[in-house]
Amino acid sequence: QLSRWRVIPILHTVLEHDIYKKVAREDFTTRCLWEGICEEVIVHQTRARKTLRDRGYSGRIHYIPHGCFPPNPNNKLPSYKYNMFSQHTLFQYGFGSRHKGWEIGIDIVDQLKEKYPDIMYIGMFNISDYAKEEQTRYFYSLIDQVKERELEKHVALHKGFQSTEMLTNFIKCSKIALFPYQAPNDYWASWGASGAMRLPLSLNIPIILSNFSQFKEFEGLLPICKTIEDFVKVTDKIFSNLNYENHLKMISRKICKERSWDKVARWYLECNTEKDFDAL
Repeated sequence: QLSRWRVIPILHTVLEHDIYKKVAREDFTTRCLWEGICEEVIVHQTRARKTLRDRGYSGRIHYIPHGCFPPNPNNKLPSYKYNMFSQHTLFQYGFGSRHKGWEIGIDIVDQLKEKYPDIMYIGMFNISDYAKEEQTRYFYSLIDQVKERELEKHVALHKGFQSTEMLTNFIKCSKIALFPYQAPNDYWASWGASGAMRLPLSLNIPIILSNFSQFKEFEGLLPICKTIEDFVKVTDKIFSNLNYENHLKMISRKICKERSWDKVARWYLECNTEKDFDAL
């Protein structure tokens, strides 16, 4: 039936594995199925094209970045005025997978608590129904770390799902949005786009990223950290340097404008020949 229509799957993520090690993710086969039956695909990173070619995919590969919400520079809640949040709050959210690097936020707080006594790390730790037992164990191991380091006054981890509206409120009240993802091993990569970081990107808040493959599209634009020392250094710089904080906010607004959903939708309609679409 697909032969009757022009079908262009959007591969949100192109996974790269050393499959000879027999550790490929379960969805690897599913993704390869789409690659095998369609004559063209859309990817969210140019590096994904090489991975597909290396796997033997010969169809057309269009690069179109993931769309962004419109920037909103005037949305801060009066968190400081009413003492709801510290002025030195880091916020992270997402599923409770180990590769999300939840320990990094704890490490940052531990190293900066002397310089910033009111520093806070707040995490919205969503438990997936598909990995409930493992992620629950991971959550309580993080709680144990917090207690062992006596960081109860500086770290709050909330277990469970939160609506977009609630996440938005937490982001508006925070100083930094943190995405410290870590590859589970050195032969695994995810050439795609992070949908989660698009929300704080639009909400006028500095963002700190790891050097995880999903964030390669932001190299040279947003701070990319490789080590805990890098995370601590960038966090300290945002806390102490208003010009740097405003610079990062300006970059986020630029990304949102240049990759707006209106532009992305137009690029989808212009996929006639293999092409890279991007305004940055």
